[in-house]
Amino acid sequence: MNRYQASYNLPASDDSDTLVSTPYSVTAESMEEAVRYITANKGAEPYEMSLSELDALVVDTSAYVSFVTTISPEAAETAGAIALPSGTSVIASTTVIFEAVVPDGYTFTKWTKNGVDAGTDLIQEIGITTDGTEIVAVFEAS
Repeated sequence: MNRYQASYNLPASDDSDTLVSTPYSVTAESMEEAVRYITANKGAEPYEMSLSELDALVVDTSAYVSFVTTISPEAAETAGAIALPSGTSVIASTTVIFEAVVPDGYTFTKWTKNGVDAGTDLIQEIGITTDGTEIVAVFEAS
């Protein structure tokens, strides 16, 4: 298995022509497999990809936990709020860097982790320790 580092673009919002560059790392047998995985699971084809580690050590996947990122209230997401990353699996106890993009007419309030306040910075580090962790970016209409 090899480790590949990729970048792909996502729209800043549903009605925006602005694209946000999003980095992603994946372990796969080949670059073609990595491209297929990212395209299928992230909804965008990578525009840049490089081999970052040949014969990467493959960690026991039972050590992985998943998280999902959502936006509250839903109206903020409709207005263009973005919370990145949207979710994935990481090794348990990994610190993930989250970023909130604030649309016009809203202010960013806080991040929550499984319903508990986790920080108020637009760019916030949050530890992911358990499977099924829910991270919520909370916005308020201004």
